[in-house]
Amino acid sequence: MPPEYVDLQPPGHILPNFREVYQFCARLNARGWRPDYVIDVGASTGIWSGTVSEVFTDAKFLLCDPLFESYAEAWEKPCMERVKVAIADKPGELMLSVSKDLYGSSLVAVENKANEVKVQVSTVDILVTERRLTGRCLLKADVQFAEHLVISGAMHTLKTACDFIILELTVPRVTAEARTLLEMSNWLDDLGFCITDIVGSWRAPSTGEIKQLDVAFMRKDLKLGPIHWNQQLS
Repeated sequence: MPPEYVDLQPPGHILPNFREVYQFCARLNARGWRPDYVIDVGASTGIWSGTVSEVFTDAKFLLCDPLFESYAEAWEKPCMERVKVAIADKPGELMLSVSKDLYGSSLVAVENKANEVKVQVSTVDILVTERRLTGRCLLKADVQFAEHLVISGAMHTLKTACDFIILELTVPRVTAEARTLLEMSNWLDDLGFCITDIVGSWRAPSTGEIKQLDVAFMRKDLKLGPIHWNQQLS
């Protein structure tokens, strides 16, 4: 039998909730894949991008969130550019349901809604064009049941530049507008992306049931070699 795979342990300062995505990116890095730019949709404080930037040290990070100014703390790095917009399927203005903790805010549905605010909306494709981003892309979206809107507005980028997508997807249907994990996975399969990893999860506190998974998708025609850990964090 081949030896059992043993993952690289992340540095001690990486927070527990972000260790899996750190390890996933480290595996990609050790297989020779590095993005030229990363689009972080639903960036909140920037902690996700801050973590991933420790692996992909040469990438440009575009952080998108309409509530940047509402968070008490923010990650700031030279590689990061913040864009105060929501990301959906077309540009304009929409009402954002704002949750009490901010992190659950959504264009689609929200529990424990505190209020609603009108926000500017753009798309992934528009941002890529406006900023003249070139090369290979990692797209991440954590937007509370509105991930399908992000993908709908990223079709050109998915076809021409995106090699990996990381989405927070919900197992049950929470509202008629939302899409389930199964529906999104099938749609992305049709678009040429396959599931390659699970990089996070959220369980119902009362039952332990899986409610959401952070799913990584890879372009089906992308060819990567085996891991060479000497390439890790070069």
